[in-house]
This record gives sequence, structure tokens and C-alpha cells, in this order.
Amino acid sequence: MESTHFYRVLYVLVHAIYTIVEVIWNATLWIVREFELIHSRYKNVRKRLFTLSKTPKHLTVIVGHDDCSLRDLTNLIIWCIAVEIPYISFYDFKGKLKKEEERFRSMVESQKHSTDHIVWHRTAGTYKNGFVGRKIHVKILTEEDGRENIVNLTKELAVDRDRANGISIESINGWLLERFEFPDPDMGLVCGGRLHILNYPPWQLRLTEFFRLNDLSNITFSSFLDYLEMFSKCEQRVGT
Repeated sequence: MESTHFYRVLYVLVHAIYTIVEVIWNATLWIVREFELIHSRYKNVRKRLFTLSKTPKHLTVIVGHDDCSLRDLTNLIIWCIAVEIPYISFYDFKGKLKKEEERFRSMVESQKHSTDHIVWHRTAGTYKNGFVGRKIHVKILTEEDGRENIVNLTKELAVDRDRANGISIESINGWLLERFEFPDPDMGLVCGGRLHILNYPPWQLRLTEFFRLNDLSNITFSSFLDYLEMFSKCEQRVGT
């Protein structure tokens, strides 16, 4: 009787040890496979980035009529940091993003790496240098930004007659770009069913290559790289 009980306990113990070993082994295999998968994806991303002949210096995103989640917009900023795009702007046609800017900023700050820096441009002259590490400049634009800049320029020209006498298209563009603080956008993503810039503020879009997104929520880092590859193959021409 005692021997039967002993063998029963021994059987349970061996079975338990075998189960534990099997679980540990399967977990180890899963970790190794996940590591190999991540490493493979990393190598693939590095390879794709290496083949890009150029990347945009300033990516502008036209949110348009469609609602875009803050998480999707946050991903774009994080991805831009990863591929070293130094400027990104969001054209907030409906004004919703502007109202949620604080929550948007908090979400971005919580997702970024601790050594990365987000420079938020709210008004002209907000940028300060001195950051160490990767850095990206972010600006939220509205339809009113363009109107306000033109009104301010008109007022200045009305007061400064000497400046008004030497006015030209180039000087107006230069003034607007100075207020904008960012370089001309060379790549644009338009969210929505139509490719429409929706009264985008009036600085130079002559060199901007636009790409349409049906739904920003469907974009992944891999598909984001697809757009960068398409941009890289574009031969930019000055528009008329």
C-alpha cells in the first residue's frame, strides 16, 4: 500500500517536473523566435532605409475632413524620429487637433524615447537650441495661420513704405517662411478620400510631393516606409 502511494507521488512529481520543463522550453523557443523575428525586421528596415536616395526634411500631414486619432498622429511623429525626418507639421483643417494639443503633446511625450526631444512650435520664435540627441520639430497649422500672417504682412507694408516699394513675390515668400520657421514641406500626406489641400496656409508647396491616405488608422511603420520609398523615387519639379 505504501509502495503504491510512493509510486503515485513519484509519478505526479515526475509529471509536474516534465510539465514545467516543457513550459520553460516552449517559452525559450518563443523568446528566441521573437528575437529572431525582431532582428529580421530590424535588418529589413535598415536595408530599406539604406536604399532610400533621399528622405523628406519636412513632412506635412493634412488631416482634412476625416477624424484621425491622436495615437495615429503620435505614431507618425515617432516614426519620423526613427528615420530622422527633422520637421513634421499637421494641417488641422477642422480645428479639432488644435483644441486637443495638450493631450496630443502628453501622448507623444509618453511614447518617445527618453533621449529624444520634441520641439513644439506654437508661435514664431519659440524654438531654442541646445538639445542633445535625436530631435524633431512639430507644428500644428490651421487655416487661420495663413490668414493671420497675410494680415500682419499687409499691416507692416502699410506702415513701412520703403519696404512696400521693394515688394516682390520672393520677398513675400521669404517673410512668410520666416514666420513659419520651418523649411518648405517637400512631402505631404493627405488623409481622406480625395487629394485636396483644403486652403493650406500660403507658403511654398511647389516642391511638395503629395500622397493620399484613405485611412490613417490603417498605416503601419512598414507602409510608412512604402511612402518614403515612393517619395525617394520622385523627381521633384518646381510647380507653376
